[in-house]
Amino acid sequence: MPAVIDHLIYAVRDLDAAAARLAEMGLTSYFGGTHPGLGTSNRIVPLGQSYIELLAPSPLDEDRFLGWMLRGVPLGADAVPMQRTMPDGVVLSWRLAGLTAPSLWELDPMAPVFIEWDEGVPLPGSLDPVGVLAGVELAPGRGVVAARVELYDGGGREVVLR
Repeated sequence: MPAVIDHLIYAVRDLDAAAARLAEMGLTSYFGGTHPGLGTSNRIVPLGQSYIELLAPSPLDEDRFLGWMLRGVPLGADAVPMQRTMPDGVVLSWRLAGLTAPSLWELDPMAPVFIEWDEGVPLPGSLDPVGVLAGVELAPGRGVVAARVELYDGGGREVVLR
């Protein structure tokens, strides 16, 4: 399987406010759950094989892209196991590699993190997708600065999240 963008992480201070703002653009989301031990929760903007993860609460000064994850790269034995509990109690589990920062909030914006979902775990973006990730804009030293989404709303509309 070739490497593909699994998801983009969009750090937000207020999860509900960010979800409402994105919904006005056509980017509806669902509550993804909590990350045990990390003190964070997320919402998922489902885009089929990819998704945008709204992650909160963010200690950053502004809502912005924090990083990106690639799927399809073989991970070594040193990959870090992680999980989150969905609202219905189902636990999703995965492994990460390439975490070079001491915390998620300090990721190298130019370097992807590599993710491998555990066997049988459905891709979060596959639940009622609102569109498809059509492009990602990277800026030197800043990483992901914009995502272009083609919406499935019947109008062939595109939206850009910055």
